Amino acid sequence: GIGRPRRSTRVPCAALFRSRRARALRPDDARAALDFDDVCYFVTHKIFVATNWGLKRLRREEWRHERAFLKTHLPYAVTGAKHGYGDVHLVGEFVQCLRCFDDVARVDPDVAEATRWICSRQNKQTGGWEVLDADFKNSYHATICALGALLTPKMRGVAEKARKKDPAANAPARAPSGAR
Repeated sequence: GIGRPRRSTRVPCAALFRSRRARALRPDDARAALDFDDVCYFVTHKIFVATNWGLKRLRREEWRHERAFLKTHLPYAVTGAKHGYGDVHLVGEFVQCLRCFDDVARVDPDVAEATRWICSRQNKQTGGWEVLDADFKNSYHATICALGALLTPKMRGVAEKARKKDPAANAPARAPSGAR
């Protein structure tokens, strides 16, 4: 936001998330951080990229840290973010990401409550969300996030989590000893 110090772009995103990962266990500490929104958007966009914007499922065991972060902070995004009246942008992105997990998509009561909350925040006159005359970009993003959460995409396949490559796997094969 305006007047907020920005994090250096030199800090790798993965390091940023790892340094904040423990905060999911202490939600109040994480939410008080100046960069809490940035960490939230890092987590959601990491999932969006891996799933081709929600078109692939995620394996719970491979995405346990991101999943725990989203589940921990979803109720706060509904009730406490943005000075106590919730954040349509974050709630929409959290719901979209959580729907990529089979165990959450259909049965999680927090996801169901967040979906109802998103519907309640819609501007009935315009059909959009966070409709502000002076800020089209904000209204557009809020509406896209809300609609993304309300749609249930037909998922194809499972997203594989990127792993560090083993340099030995790319080394040329050696001839057996004694071979000429």
